[in-house]
Parts: sequence; C-alpha cells; structure tokens
Amino acid sequence: MKGKTTRKTHQGFVDQNPIEVIKGIGSGIADSALNNLGRQGINQLWEQMLGADTSKDETSGDLKEGEEIILKSKKETPFKESGLNYRREIIDAERVSTRENQRVIQSKIQEILVELKKLSQTSAEIAMEFKEITVEQRIEKPGEYHISFFQWMLSLVKAARVKIEDSGAWLKVMRSKKAQRNYWAMFRKHGTTFGLSNERVVATQTG
Repeated sequence: MKGKTTRKTHQGFVDQNPIEVIKGIGSGIADSALNNLGRQGINQLWEQMLGADTSKDETSGDLKEGEEIILKSKKETPFKESGLNYRREIIDAERVSTRENQRVIQSKIQEILVELKKLSQTSAEIAMEFKEITVEQRIEKPGEYHISFFQWMLSLVKAARVKIEDSGAWLKVMRSKKAQRNYWAMFRKHGTTFGLSNERVVATQTG
C-alpha cells in the first residue's frame, strides 16, 4: 500500500506538461504586475516599450497618500508662436525707422549747406570768413545736433551779410557826401571855370 502511494505521487509529477507550468508562471506574474502597478503603470510601461516620450512635466492630477510635490522641479514651458518671430520684426522696424530719420536729417543739412554756399558767394569777405563751413561734406551719422549747428551757422552768415550790406551803404553815403564837399570847395576856388569843366560833370554824377 505504502509503495503504491509513493509511485502514484511520483507519476503525477513526471506526467505534468512543462508548457502548462510556464503558462501558469507567466499568468501569475501578469496578475501580480497588474495588481501592483495598476492600469496607469501598464500604460506607461507600454509607452516606454513603444518609445513614447513620457518625460513631460505633469501639472495636474491627484495627489496620493505619501506623495510630495517638488515645485522647483516644475518648469514652465515658454509660449511660442509657430511661424512668427516678433522680436526680429521689432528690430527690423526700428532699423527702418532709424534709416528714414537719418535720411530726413541728412536732407535738411544739405539744404542748409546749399543756402550757406549761396550766401557766401555774395560777398568775398563772407566767403573768406565762412569758407570752411561751405565745403560740401558727408556726415556718417547725422543727428538733430548737426541740424541745430548748421542752422546756427546760417544765422551767423545772414547777420554778417546784413552788416556788410549796411557797411556798403554807409560807405556809399560817405563817399557821396565827401564828393559833394569837394565839388563845392573846388567851385568856390575856381568859380564858373570849374563849374563848366569835365570835373564838375563827374562830381555831380558821383553825388
């Protein structure tokens, strides 16, 4: 009896199918993994096997017991507009505005220089005094300061021209009075002889 029982037990162990044993072990491991990780863990495992990116920061979700949130590790993703670069557009707009402003200033400066040149040509004295500023020159980076400076120089040239014109008129008057005095002095000295001579004609025309 005893020997027969031992033989049956040994026979049952030998006759068990190895494939069924492996299936049973695999089924037990799968059930254990499902219970421990849950469906979320299985999904993450599946995504890792497929090469999906699971490194994104999570900013929402349920906080489980015993878990902590480290705020320093959360980084805000900068907002990006696809296909647009506002910074480059702003810089380009500033450059265009600067070039346009310099062009306008350069044009005003050239107008002032042309007027200065014309005024200088009206008088040899002005031309000698202001010859340096009438030379045409190109300013690399014109600014409002250059406009103010050349406008100031233009006012000086205009004032100098007025003084010279006034001086010329004064000299002309003085010459006229001197000629008249000389005429009457010569007339008193020489009488009608001087009055009918060529010098008289010249003196009266000058006066």
